[in-house]
Amino acid sequence: MKKSRRQKVSRGAFFASAILAVAAVSCDFSVPETVSVKSYGAEYSMPLGHTDFSIAERFSAETVQDAISGGDSNVCVYELNPSQTDDAVVEYVMNYPIEAQELSTATSGVDLSTLISSASVSNPIELNSFHASLDTGINFKKILDSFAKSDDSDSERTDYGYIFDSIAFRGIEAFAYIQVAGIDKKNASFTGKIAAGESEVSDWTTFSGSEDTPVLADSDSDGEFVPVDTDIDLSKKADEDGIITDDSFLAEDAYSVELDGEKLTDYINGTPDTDEDGREFYRKHENFIINYTLRPILEFSSDEEIAAFKANLDNGEKLMVNVNIVIRFPLKIEVLNDIEIDDLLDLAGNAVEEDLLKRDDGEETSWAKYADLVESLECEYCFTNTTGLLFESKIVSNEVDGQKLMGDKEVAFNGTEQSFQISGDEVRNIFNKSPFKPKIYAKISKTEGEDGFLEISRGARFGARAIFKATTGGTVEIWNRNE
Repeated sequence: MKKSRRQKVSRGAFFASAILAVAAVSCDFSVPETVSVKSYGAEYSMPLGHTDFSIAERFSAETVQDAISGGDSNVCVYELNPSQTDDAVVEYVMNYPIEAQELSTATSGVDLSTLISSASVSNPIELNSFHASLDTGINFKKILDSFAKSDDSDSERTDYGYIFDSIAFRGIEAFAYIQVAGIDKKNASFTGKIAAGESEVSDWTTFSGSEDTPVLADSDSDGEFVPVDTDIDLSKKADEDGIITDDSFLAEDAYSVELDGEKLTDYINGTPDTDEDGREFYRKHENFIINYTLRPILEFSSDEEIAAFKANLDNGEKLMVNVNIVIRFPLKIEVLNDIEIDDLLDLAGNAVEEDLLKRDDGEETSWAKYADLVESLECEYCFTNTTGLLFESKIVSNEVDGQKLMGDKEVAFNGTEQSFQISGDEVRNIFNKSPFKPKIYAKISKTEGEDGFLEISRGARFGARAIFKATTGGTVEIWNRNE
């Protein structure tokens, strides 16, 4: 008996052999009784899909900025890595610069230069307040869709916005930087409020914050907001990859006020709620807008300072104020409930769009006869996860006429090459019915432990790939004159 030879050919060659056999006998005027195809150890590969990335690659400063850019903000996103290691927690710095504003009118409506003429050391000057409403662009549904966007712009994806509803963030911080020009910073201070909300506040003159709009900083309780000299152009600190290793701009004396990180984190997490099973989740806000109103106060310690300031105004120098809001956003997360993902590859932007055997949906074929040639059908896979998230997964077949073509196959997320066999009945189902579009189902388990949250490191990796392999061996009759 001739020994089988292992050879790798394309799927098309498997079926082309049948066509060639018919063509060969058609050159003869005699009609054969039967036509059969023999195969010895050919292998046919049908990739299910593949995704593999490191957290630092997929969630780079550039991709985060692309995801949150929009609204009226001019956000600049950088990655913060002072330790310069892959073991460091992924951290983003989001800088929201506000356009500089000119301050030239006092509260009484009198020209500022005129008012300064009557100023004294014991008489601080209050100017009109100024306001801003900053759309941060942080919309988690939009962010998730951006990270998982398919190369096929026409491809329809499932709405995975529910994933973020079961995720809570921890340790978010924010800082306000106030800078002035046309006056020494020691002569200026500000009172007011900085708050978060879902929409702009229309009546700024009476703005005081409401119960559903958390006040992040309030000078009435935390003291005055003092101008600083900090160079907040973070592009000077970032390398070509948008990574900042110098965090001196976050030192205690570098900012005007540190915002209430706990309130800010709570707002970004969303409104606590429970589902029909009593499980807690956070209903994320559609918009994240920072509102603020600030009132400048000018104080002088000597008549000479007043005279110098008035001379500058008379010479045309303008009194300007500039505000920057910087958010420090580490990837410290808590998974509140088990998260089920029906199609992991779809979430990653690599969904199976067509039948693995390249047939049209619902195509009536008699491929079952070729199943007799299949010596073995197995799925080789390797799933990698070093994020710290606990994954359970299985490969699940779609249904045709209400029946799954293949039973669910449990798979492990441990980074090793593994495989599972597919039974003869399943092979016949797959060959005889179309389409065959298996998916990778996954479940992310609720975080446990003393801290209750995970810190995702820059070097963490995530990957999923699977290939169905058919090995043929034997003979199949493709035509019989008597049938």
